[in-house]
Amino acid sequence: VILIFLSLIFLCFGSLSSMMIYRLPLMQDDESSINLFFPRSHCVSCNKTISAANLIPVIGFLFQKGKCGFCKTPISPMYPLNELVHLLVGVILYFIFGLNIQLLFAYFVFFNFFILFVLDLKYFLLPFWLNLGIVLIGFVAIGVYEIFTISTLGFNQFYISLAGLLTGFGILWIINTSYRLIKGVDGIGGGDFILLSSIGSMVGIFALPFVVLLGSLSALLIYLLKEKNSSKEIPLGSGFILGFLLYCFMNYFELLQSYMVY
Repeated sequence: VILIFLSLIFLCFGSLSSMMIYRLPLMQDDESSINLFFPRSHCVSCNKTISAANLIPVIGFLFQKGKCGFCKTPISPMYPLNELVHLLVGVILYFIFGLNIQLLFAYFVFFNFFILFVLDLKYFLLPFWLNLGIVLIGFVAIGVYEIFTISTLGFNQFYISLAGLLTGFGILWIINTSYRLIKGVDGIGGGDFILLSSIGSMVGIFALPFVVLLGSLSALLIYLLKEKNSSKEIPLGSGFILGFLLYCFMNYFELLQSYMVY
């Protein structure tokens, strides 16, 4: 029963993530009247309001046969896919952590990172308040309540988390400042600074170089694989998020024992 209830919650948050991914870029336009609460969910083609029944995660998409009930415009399959991804990850986290505060923190981190990954990949957009939420959650979960275990080499976990936060921000700030002195323009977006600082607060200063390496390689790979890539910009934030997830995967399955010392 608990798993069924949690599965419904994960599906609903998956639907919420799709809505935020669609609306947040539009909200950057000062003349836009759209926000996270208004107007109600509607078809982007005919602007007709979608009924509550058709908003049910996955089921609504299947009920409408993948098309708008009014104008018959195809609905992007990314909507049910996002919902299923959240369901899958949520269930995996439930089996890893159980029903406790660790699950809450871990899923909230994934939820925010999922939105930030897609936004940076598609629009090079890393909203400040989403980034800040990750910083606060990461620092409180790791540095204060020690929800997750990080490599400390015997030092206090709070200070290792704080050092990771400051180092994550400082690394990119130094690189960007040096680039600006040479080229006269910024080379790294400010959102990337905050994102890496939040990751640093969760993995600690000792694991941060490994995450940066994985993240940089991931960002470069994304750039090379993107179709019709006319922009010279690299989705660094998306790469860092992938690097963080790869680190978590390798650390969970103890693939980093030769690298990490606890």
